[in-house]
Amino acid sequence: MQQNRKPNWNKWRHVPNAKIWEAVALSLDIEPSKVEHSSTSWMAEQHMFEESEEFDDRIFVAGRNLGGGGLTPKVLSMDDRSDSIVSLSEFAAWSLSINWNVPPKFAELAAGAPTATDLGRPPALSTKSHAQQKPEAAGKDLRTKERGTLLKLILGMALAGYGYDPEAPRSATPKEIADDLLKHGISLTDDTVRQWLKTAVEEVEWHSSGN
Repeated sequence: MQQNRKPNWNKWRHVPNAKIWEAVALSLDIEPSKVEHSSTSWMAEQHMFEESEEFDDRIFVAGRNLGGGGLTPKVLSMDDRSDSIVSLSEFAAWSLSINWNVPPKFAELAAGAPTATDLGRPPALSTKSHAQQKPEAAGKDLRTKERGTLLKLILGMALAGYGYDPEAPRSATPKEIADDLLKHGISLTDDTVRQWLKTAVEEVEWHSSGN
């Protein structure tokens, strides 16, 4: 094995899409260009790796989740699923959702995911090595101060900019926000927005403008 195989995160944070095997390498804190390939790969007409069992297991799991299992391929390779191309941020969010242990820099890529792969909770924004995600505790892996600031911004903009009423039984504000975001090419479901607003209301000290 090569030494010093740490990824160049300054490079990969600006890469929107990656092949499955590249994303798996990054999830294990390995620079894709330094992955060990078997010299007999050409005979099998597909990638064969001389890496750890964990590496092979992740390739297998990711390949089986393409399409209907939570990973949406940008380009699907029928010959070798590990060559299929996916959104790197969505792959990172999906990795966190199934509790893979990943390096902090890889977890940060999940912040760019449009949704948490439709898992019914806010996008994974973890900066730790693994996520302890529950619907009612989503996003708690953010550093405490940063998370508090984020929630204040979310709630403040909803209250001041959209007339959000947290006490309404079914507010239309989440859909309004999601629709406005989409106009600028930012994709979030209204359920995701609603979850974040609910979390902000529960954790941020606030009062109505009438008080």
